[in-house]
Amino acid sequence: MSVHLKEYTRDKMYEMITLIEDYCKYEFLDEDNPYEKDTLEILDYEKTLDLLLMQPRSFCRFGDGEIDLINGKSIAFQNYDAKLADIMLTILKENNSDLYIGINYNYFHSTRGLSAYNRKFYMLNAKPYRDFLLKNCNRERIYIAAAFNQYYMFSEHLEYREYYFKIKFLFKNRKLIIFAGKDVFSDIKYDVFEMAESKEYIAEPNRNAFEKYEDILNNARGYTKDHVLCFILGPTSKALVYQLAKEGYLAWDIGHMAKDYDAFMRGIEKTAENTRSFYAPD
Repeated sequence: MSVHLKEYTRDKMYEMITLIEDYCKYEFLDEDNPYEKDTLEILDYEKTLDLLLMQPRSFCRFGDGEIDLINGKSIAFQNYDAKLADIMLTILKENNSDLYIGINYNYFHSTRGLSAYNRKFYMLNAKPYRDFLLKNCNRERIYIAAAFNQYYMFSEHLEYREYYFKIKFLFKNRKLIIFAGKDVFSDIKYDVFEMAESKEYIAEPNRNAFEKYEDILNNARGYTKDHVLCFILGPTSKALVYQLAKEGYLAWDIGHMAKDYDAFMRGIEKTAENTRSFYAPD
């Protein structure tokens, strides 16, 4: 073995050990984590839902795709756009009390409750996303769990019925305006919005919705503020919610919530294939 190959092997081993060390810090120490400077305050899934029920405000959520987009990469839902990336980074850095911000709870807590597919993803990919959040999030704010809206496909818990009953209560007696990709509801059988007073669906692009940002924003502004404006438009939802919340609207980035409730009611098996299909654009 050459000197260069030996050094390369040692470098790769060191990289692996560093990743394992980082993983163990969050996986096993969890709530007893002594590395306070290396964590963010994030409510778990149940506490997130309880907060939204008791103190409803506008909210938007940041997952892996949003972080990739901020870092200059195109994703399945949206080609890279510098303006959208700047808006999302601003949202993460601010401490606006009128807007809840969601980030991934399990980047800073144990992954043991996740589905096998999601747990594997987190184990292998968490560190760069966690490092990004530690660098760019506001340490003075409390974040909500970004994936509270996809609890079934995300986790391996057995008791979902009470959770989804509470999810549906978010919409009870609400007048909903739902901006969604045109095919999002084409295969959905079970209605998570069934307790709403009224529902209006507005079809928008399945991909690259930010190209129509101004049109969607102005359309949303045409509704009175006793409506809840719901968005299922990928990263563009973050920019829309952020702006509308500043203007006094109640705006929610609900993402995969309708699909997730439908998957729960259908009892869809959480295979790798089904999970990948669930997260893909409609």
